[in-house]
Amino acid sequence: MKQITILYQTLQSLISADEIEKLLQEEGYRETARKFNSFELLKVWISSAIEKWGSFRESEEHLRASKNLIEVNYSTFSKKASAVPYSFFKKLLHLFLSRCNRRLRRDLELPPSIAVDSTTITTGAGNWKWAQFRGEKAGVKLHVSFDVQTMTPICVEESVASQHDSKKASQLVTMKRAIYICDRAYAKYDRMDKLHGEDKFFVIRLKKNAVTRGERICSVPTKESYVREDWIARLGEEVNGTIHPFRLVTFHDLEGHEIRVVTNLYDVSAEAIAGMYRARWQVELFFRWMKQHLNVKRLFGTTPNAVYGQLYASLIAYALIQWLYGYTRRAFSAISKIVFLRKLWLGQLPTEWLLRIYQFLHEECHRSLL
Repeated sequence: MKQITILYQTLQSLISADEIEKLLQEEGYRETARKFNSFELLKVWISSAIEKWGSFRESEEHLRASKNLIEVNYSTFSKKASAVPYSFFKKLLHLFLSRCNRRLRRDLELPPSIAVDSTTITTGAGNWKWAQFRGEKAGVKLHVSFDVQTMTPICVEESVASQHDSKKASQLVTMKRAIYICDRAYAKYDRMDKLHGEDKFFVIRLKKNAVTRGERICSVPTKESYVREDWIARLGEEVNGTIHPFRLVTFHDLEGHEIRVVTNLYDVSAEAIAGMYRARWQVELFFRWMKQHLNVKRLFGTTPNAVYGQLYASLIAYALIQWLYGYTRRAFSAISKIVFLRKLWLGQLPTEWLLRIYQFLHEECHRSLL
């Protein structure tokens, strides 16, 4: 018997029916369906992500066989997916993430290291005429700020694939005292000064042609270090460069490629800064995991609500899985996330794991009532 209902119960333990109704009202959506409502649609989207359904039409067979989902025909599923505003699922995701991350952060007691990046999902140009990309392709992007310590997204924004990553940066970089780790697409000089003035730390990879001025040595790396240079300098020309001097660290990655990053962290070693940038790889692993295991590359609909709604529902599925996985593995022998997901889906989680999860959900429900 599948244990997928644990995911729905986890979501309901943190977000009440009243809060769901409030989110729908905020998006101007009036729920008229008695059975196949917006929360039931979310459950279907989560199941389709984990079980990797192929299309709206294929969903009929799965819904007919399920004991946990309301049976509807593929046309009803498709119409509902296009009708419910994707912003509802987006707000639901961020509400859930805010509560999950708050609990996880209490245990770590460290300033979060947050990787900022995006991933692109493409299809044929005829499917999404509103998201034309390159040649015969259409595409959308998910822009994510990702906590590399808890392996959980902090914030997610959507856009068509043709939009440059830097356009979403201000919406992803919001937490003070956090360390934001970004690739070259986010290396804008005025933004660095702005982040520094807002008490936000950053480690950003520089473009190869970046100009520096007023260089001075910050530290001298040892011969054994993979760090090559550690300087302090202003970036760009005087007219359009940075106002503040920043630290520039040059090092080699694991494949021997030279990387130069700029940061406003001065009280840590150059090796630590290089290590922070290397940790940015975690967000790449997150994107890969989503695409391999949560059906993100197989989007059913053609409207923005259906496309983005499915993506945000898949992100909710990931957040639920990651939270339960992270919580239970503290007490039991470690298994990989994909093995945890497979056992959850097939109904093969050990009894002691299930008891711990249900105890956890009971505590969360009790806490929400206080």
